[in-house]
Amino acid sequence: MIKKFKQFAMKNAVLSLYKSNVTSQWGEDGIISEIFNRIGPGGKFCVEFGAWDGKHYSNAWNLWHEKNWSALLIEADKKKAYDLARTVVKFSKVATVCAFVEPVGENSVGNIVEKVAPGRTVDLLSIDIDGNDYYILESLSLRPRVIVIEYNPTIPPSLSLVQKKGEYLGASARAITDLAHEKGYALVALTETNLFFVQKDEFVKLGFTEPLLEEIFIPSNLTYIITSYDGVTFTTKNPTYANLNRENTKRRYFATPHNLFPVLVRSKKEGFLKRAWRSTKIIIKKTPVHQWYLTAKTKLQRTHNIFRHKQKQSILNYYRRRFGMETLIETGTYEGDMVFAMRNRFEKIYSIELGNELATRAKQRFSTHQHIKILQGDSSVVLPKILTDINTRALFWLDGHYSGGITAKGSSHTPIISELDAILSRDVKGDVILIDDARCFNGEKDYPTLESIKKFINEKNNTLSIIIKSDIIRIY
Repeated sequence: MIKKFKQFAMKNAVLSLYKSNVTSQWGEDGIISEIFNRIGPGGKFCVEFGAWDGKHYSNAWNLWHEKNWSALLIEADKKKAYDLARTVVKFSKVATVCAFVEPVGENSVGNIVEKVAPGRTVDLLSIDIDGNDYYILESLSLRPRVIVIEYNPTIPPSLSLVQKKGEYLGASARAITDLAHEKGYALVALTETNLFFVQKDEFVKLGFTEPLLEEIFIPSNLTYIITSYDGVTFTTKNPTYANLNRENTKRRYFATPHNLFPVLVRSKKEGFLKRAWRSTKIIIKKTPVHQWYLTAKTKLQRTHNIFRHKQKQSILNYYRRRFGMETLIETGTYEGDMVFAMRNRFEKIYSIELGNELATRAKQRFSTHQHIKILQGDSSVVLPKILTDINTRALFWLDGHYSGGITAKGSSHTPIISELDAILSRDVKGDVILIDDARCFNGEKDYPTLESIKKFINEKNNTLSIIIKSDIIRIY
């Protein structure tokens, strides 16, 4: 029975094997590419809202920016819509609209598409508005070939739950899947926050049977409440996205027949002084003092970041002098600040950046420096290739971890094990390896623990010293 279940799960979860990110958050870019590889690209026209700046966690950017698709990008916020328009100014096939998308009326998706691209078939529709997604799908007059839509991953797949219009809870995967079935779509995949549907008459092209939601649902965001026999309540973990101290015990009603009570949890009883201080903070936030505080905090953080980067530069320079290094190899170029700081200290500098746009900027920044090479790609793939041509000792600065924002994410949050394997497997001895952000290696997400990194290194070469200091792992 277990064997049959695994075979069924593998057959139906096949699209999850294609997860990869260009700008998406949870591997959506790879799944979308594979879907259209199988069903055909059609007219190559996509629609996405809210589009933000066109790139941040976008499910459509890879299509219009990299694959020459036409696109309609919709963003409600005026400032973000302005940034979005600037982003796409060089792309003649991309149109932007500043509008708050509503289920019906002038600002419905159908009306906006008809005004901008009358008569066109939408090949991909990406719906991500943190709330009314269900109602947009429910009233949808278009027939997109593929729909990507956000769901609330903290609701179990057996529960059909839909917020009231205008609320901020979203809908469960079950409610959205049932609605999609009614509208003639089949479920093909899901990620941590998005569901993928394809028109039923095109589903056969995918080459597998429709999976059951319960079998492919990702349970990592679910939290269970359990009680002891004497009525004491426990949660199995801190709930995802939860604010357990929010004082809101009002009953909440939803479009489906479920009543929920927000949970109020206090670690200990608040005293008079703590309540007074909390009230004072609420008052302060309404005065100019709070804005001054935020400005000062931002400046302080900026100063701290500059200091930390200077400190890291000093550490790299120390190991350069101590071991007489002439070659620097960096993973995670970002905006090229470390390369710039080290540009006159090494005879050769190689820096690898996964993000295409960041790599392009860095190449332009260092275009006049013949001894600096910026390479675009996944460091787990690029690093082993360039090491075959480097026969001298090198100082490695490994900082290619995903950190949100404009940084790119490959198949994992950090390629550190692949990078170390490539470095420690080469014939050249005497390399120095510095790994930034030691605090992040705690076993969460897909970061290995510090102990597992030490074990991996010792298995490769047990003569190396491994020191952790100032948030940097130092190996030599």
